Amino acid sequence: MGLSHNAARFKCNSPNLLFNNHGQVVDKSGAIYYSRGMIHYYVTLPSEKRVTETDAPKKNCWIHLESPTPEEIARIASLSQIPEEFLYSAMDEEETAHLDSEDDAKLAVVDIPKMERDGEKDTISTVPLAIAYNDRYLVTVCTKSTTVLTDFFEGKMKNVDTSRRQKLVYQLLLRNATRFLYYLRQIDKASDAIQKGIAKSMKNEELLQLVELQKSLVFFSASLTANQAVIQKIYNINVAKAPEDEHDILEDILIESKQGLSMCQVFREIIKSTMDAFGAVVNNNQNFIMKFLTAITIILSIPMVFASYWGMNTEVPWESNIGGFWAVVGISIAISAVIWFILRRKKMM
Repeated sequence: MGLSHNAARFKCNSPNLLFNNHGQVVDKSGAIYYSRGMIHYYVTLPSEKRVTETDAPKKNCWIHLESPTPEEIARIASLSQIPEEFLYSAMDEEETAHLDSEDDAKLAVVDIPKMERDGEKDTISTVPLAIAYNDRYLVTVCTKSTTVLTDFFEGKMKNVDTSRRQKLVYQLLLRNATRFLYYLRQIDKASDAIQKGIAKSMKNEELLQLVELQKSLVFFSASLTANQAVIQKIYNINVAKAPEDEHDILEDILIESKQGLSMCQVFREIIKSTMDAFGAVVNNNQNFIMKFLTAITIILSIPMVFASYWGMNTEVPWESNIGGFWAVVGISIAISAVIWFILRRKKMM
């Protein structure tokens, strides 16, 4: 893909940044640094069952817009005869999953998972994906690059035919459901690692990591719930008239979606109980430390009491006897030892 003059200048001025195959500016680790508006056209070649990028729109092609500009949206809306508001629906990151239709154009908006690099850690959240289609084109719009889409673009998904738009929509929804399951398993693994760390360390870092995971699960739960409503509606409308291969995909979408929602709820409960247990352990350790310090204070106060009495500027027993000092020290140590033994029996030390 050729670089524009500004893009080439950007690369020259920033030697640690470069463009990937999707036109995004990334650092050397592959993390997305900046993404410009792009239009991609994909078709299925007769000899293959996977999508291939083409330079210009063709009949029955799949058009993908990533972070599009208003001009790009207007251009594709005019080309595809799909309403502009359908294409704009994915530009609002707060857009909820829903279905819509106008004339022969249909729209499905769903949330898809994405992972981004935030400093030294990866963050997982969701972003809307608009899937709009009619009897001529299928158009997808998203503000981010995600594996849900790149798996198709890179040829990892087989048996894809852009001329069968309804089936392609189902395949996108199924891939989205499986990616949710993948990220949920990653969250579960991260939670297990943090729980093992808690057993060895009681620092705030583990607690903050659990809070981040819980935040991701909250996003996932809301997205999966909204997606489930859309998927159920699509299933109810199309299952009776769908061809056999599409019928199987619809069944898989429904199963994977329900499984993802169930897993998300279970993981949220696990993390919640882990955080509650974390707080209980911290409180228990704090109580133990306070009991220990109190016991130490009581034991040390005994010699201080004897030293105060025998240090007064008045006559005291054994004042003129050199052995009196050692007698007082011995008595105070003996009493301290008795108190120490009593406190140990009461498990205060």
